Amino acid sequence: MPNGDFVSRQWLIDEYHRRHQGPPGGALKMIEEAPAADVEPVIPGRWVSKEGIYGVVYCSICDFELKIDNTPHCPNCGAKMLPEPPMELVDELDETERGANGFGSSGR
Repeated sequence: MPNGDFVSRQWLIDEYHRRHQGPPGGALKMIEEAPAADVEPVIPGRWVSKEGIYGVVYCSICDFELKIDNTPHCPNCGAKMLPEPPMELVDELDETERGANGFGSSGR
C-alpha cells in the first residue's frame, strides 16, 4: 500500500451513505474490504537549545540530547520536529499550552 493520506474507514463509509444516491455499489464494498494501514498519530515536538552549550539541543518531548538540530524526528521518542512557532503565537500561549503543543521547555 503506498504512503499517503490516511482517513478513517468509518468516516468514509458515513460520507458514502450521506452522499450516495441509489443502491449500494462496488465502491462501498471496496471501502469495507480495503486493508487497514498501520499508522500512528504524529507527536509534535521541537529541538530546544541547551542553555550555555553551543550546538547541543534537546527534544521538547523526552529531553533526549543531540549535538545537531537538523534531524526531522527525535531518534528517542519519534516526535516530529516542527519549526519554531511565530513569536505572536508563543506570546499568547501559557506554559501549559506550550507543553501540550510541543513548543515549551521541559523545565531545563
